[in-house]
Amino acid sequence: MADDTETRELKDASTNPWYVLMTIAGEQNGWLVDPDLHDRNRRYWNGWAGAALSEARKAELIDKHGFTAEDFAPLTEKETNEIRRQLRERAGTEEILDPSDPVDCRKTRFLTTHCCAGFAFPRYASFEGAAFSWYADFEGAAFDGYADFEGAAFSKHTNFWRATFLDRIFFSGATLSGPTRFSGARFEHSPLLLYNAELHEDTDLNVAAWPRVPERHDAARVHLRAYERLKLLMANQKKHADEHMFLRKELACREVVEENRAIRLGYTLFRLSCDSGWDPVRPISWLGIAWLLGWLLIGGSEYYDATHLAWPEGCDAAGTCPEKAPLGFFQSGALSFSNIFGFLGLRTTFMREELASLNSLSEVVSGAQMFAGPILLFLMGLALRNRFRLS
Repeated sequence: MADDTETRELKDASTNPWYVLMTIAGEQNGWLVDPDLHDRNRRYWNGWAGAALSEARKAELIDKHGFTAEDFAPLTEKETNEIRRQLRERAGTEEILDPSDPVDCRKTRFLTTHCCAGFAFPRYASFEGAAFSWYADFEGAAFDGYADFEGAAFSKHTNFWRATFLDRIFFSGATLSGPTRFSGARFEHSPLLLYNAELHEDTDLNVAAWPRVPERHDAARVHLRAYERLKLLMANQKKHADEHMFLRKELACREVVEENRAIRLGYTLFRLSCDSGWDPVRPISWLGIAWLLGWLLIGGSEYYDATHLAWPEGCDAAGTCPEKAPLGFFQSGALSFSNIFGFLGLRTTFMREELASLNSLSEVVSGAQMFAGPILLFLMGLALRNRFRLS
């Protein structure tokens, strides 16, 4: 939290023209948000902000992000006059702010619940060094420019559920003393920047979308550093699922940053193995595919033609074999299974005759199964351990 010197430097939100514009219909009173009051404030704000948004952007916000056409309808003369009156009485100016200008709430103290849920911020919005004494609600807000909360102090609950960030969002040095919710948020351009930030243990980062890995090295480095920090924060809070997710994203960024092709390939393979080492469904699925594929390639049936790999050498095109009959359907499945679990000794104990009937190419398939089986079983065990570990 800010020290006494910093606190004295904070400006009261009630006289900030940007805050006045956010609360034309009135300020929230107490812990709970008055939904009717908020809807009226939202209408004033979005009607004003819509002038700085393109028609395509407004259509996107309406179609995908919970805004309505009424939100962006042009302000009426009555609404415009009310904005001027409020600005004159509370901020000492009648000049309506330009929605294309940056929102300036730096070093501002918000003494009541601050609700910007469903607000559209067309340009850069700065709450740098601000202090939120009560509930800070930005649910469903859309930030089209930088969203700067660097050094901000949140004393109570903070809500960014379903918020959308088209550009960077800075929370470096911020103090989040209460439960914080980013679930459902969308980060289109940059990850959440949380350097030197203090998070409440009840911080939800189950977001709807993280940005794609940039193709440029310099941009990928920025993402890499952000994910390293996020991974460390989640490790400190023992949130293993989030920690592992940020590790995978970090590795994806390293693939772009690394210039050595051999090392880059190593990062790719490690990232893919990390994916399998977290989701047990993936290695289990690959085990099933390896078993079925080996069954088809190795197995012999009277219904297969001469191109089948498992016909013993010497068989003619009609499938007539001079010495040994081809493997049966269920025999081939059992052999494929024993190859994958070869370390159990099933092949040599129960499948000796079947092994003797294989040709050289089928033996290669069996060898590949024996090699892949332990690796996939290891990844399956690792994924189960990662999912259910307690510390």
